[in-house]
Amino acid sequence: MGKSFAESIPESFDENVLPDDIKDRFHFLELLASNDLSDTYLLLNKNTNKRFVLKRFHHTELHSESELLRGMEHPGLPKFEPHIMDSDKLFTLREYIEGISLDEFLYENPDVSADVIIRIMIDICDIVDLLHSQPVPVIHRDIKPSNIILSINELCVTLIDFGISRKYNARSGKDTVIVATQGFSPPEQYGFAQTDCRTDIYSIGAVIRYCFTGTTDRSMKIPDKELERIIEKCTALAPEARYQSISALKKAINKYIDRDKPRDYITHIAVPDGYDKNDFRKLVDFFSNGDNEASIKDVFPGFNALDPLT
Repeated sequence: MGKSFAESIPESFDENVLPDDIKDRFHFLELLASNDLSDTYLLLNKNTNKRFVLKRFHHTELHSESELLRGMEHPGLPKFEPHIMDSDKLFTLREYIEGISLDEFLYENPDVSADVIIRIMIDICDIVDLLHSQPVPVIHRDIKPSNIILSINELCVTLIDFGISRKYNARSGKDTVIVATQGFSPPEQYGFAQTDCRTDIYSIGAVIRYCFTGTTDRSMKIPDKELERIIEKCTALAPEARYQSISALKKAINKYIDRDKPRDYITHIAVPDGYDKNDFRKLVDFFSNGDNEASIKDVFPGFNALDPLT
């Protein structure tokens, strides 16, 4: 059996691995994570008492997070300081985001409403839309619940951890660095092809399924057929079968949201004589829904004939 995360963290920390500039400005607080790609530290600024996150990369092939996000302004993106190269190691420093991860939020709120989940996903789509709309699209490649931070007090959603993100290269056949997260990464991320904007779309679909089922298992369907269709299109194994852009996914989600908004049919369809306005609205909703499984009389018990509508 492999070591647990707690067992893999060194009992003592050698500050000599940090650049001198960092040691002069910050106190070391905690080792947040350690893996084959990087070590992540929590630091405290000696002058401002603000917390920061420092990441020390083990592979020089990875892009600097600060360089990838340069010039991008969005409340859902963390702010980075210029990256540091020290002893052939790449270091990135960013602000610490106060809040809890999406997976922690779901654990603490098992009965969270679908509206809240969809709102979070819309916010993530907005952030990713900015990444993908750059002159050279930035692919996050690691969208998962632990990288989505919810700042409850500020009602803000932040996407973090751009450690394996990359810029799309139209001339490349596949990625240089192969990194994937089981369940949230599509086939191409395992080296079958180059990742592109549709890679992040797959991950968003997997996150939506996880929020509703607690798993990324594709056999675990959700009862809402329309939302299940959105998830299945996002997570199609072939990139060509997915939504081809974040804007297309956002359009599908917004259409899903709008289906439950009350509509004033009086502006579009005249209510026939003999029908109550609210009853007629139920009737039109029934015929507008191609997936209905109830009988018309279940929805509108007073309905006996189509004569008044013809």
